[in-house]
Amino acid sequence: IPVPSPRQARTAGAIKGELPSALDPPSGCVFRTRCPLAQPVCAEERPPALSFGGEHQAACHFPLQSPVATPELDPAAPSRGDA
Repeated sequence: IPVPSPRQARTAGAIKGELPSALDPPSGCVFRTRCPLAQPVCAEERPPALSFGGEHQAACHFPLQSPVATPELDPAAPSRGDA
């Protein structure tokens, strides 16, 4: 979402991670270096484009997951054996 004032810094929701090279893109998913959901499969295989109704598509191995809902990606989340 654009910030209406150029003097106001936008920090919340900023994408972190390394920008992929346009000249030498990484293997697999080109966005994996910045993706909070990246797993080993993302480095090995390019994800297929999947349709999600209408003209909506996603090229992701985990298109319906959120980083918060993925315990193995959230270091603050309890492990499965901690119940």
